[in-house]
Amino acid sequence: MLKKSFQIGVAVLGILAALALAGTIASADSIQCKSCNAAVNSTSGNLVLTYDVSGLGNTAFAQWVITATVDGHARCKNGGGNCPEAANKFGPTDLQTKGTFSVRNGRARGSISVAPATGLSCPNGQTATILDVTWDSVTFTVEGVDLTSSLANGDGPFTANIFTCS
Repeated sequence: MLKKSFQIGVAVLGILAALALAGTIASADSIQCKSCNAAVNSTSGNLVLTYDVSGLGNTAFAQWVITATVDGHARCKNGGGNCPEAANKFGPTDLQTKGTFSVRNGRARGSISVAPATGLSCPNGQTATILDVTWDSVTFTVEGVDLTSSLANGDGPFTANIFTCS
């Protein structure tokens, strides 16, 4: 009788362990955006992705990937705020940025900022200044789950006119 009770106890523990593992796997499959939004910062030209992602399970960190196509115009600006004559278009360039964010109770909230690469090299005393920028075909993936369709305002294009040379 004692042997049979022991066998039943081991079987119950095995079933509980399997259910616990299944619950962890199910939570990884239920990654979703409670609220996710992409926009362009009208001062810097950066793509800003604001996220509130749930269903991340019992983990401290989660990996994310953002891809996008960016293009626009940039000029060298001198200390007086003037731009020497030159039309400097950049892009379209495909960018990919990867990172991790902290997870608390299966959820992550925050924002990620991605800067456009202009490739512009300015002489001493001048700085590269973005005039306008367009981000398009933005994708957002968390732990291998594509959340792009959850972006509240779609995948672009997101455009901003940032600076006008005098």
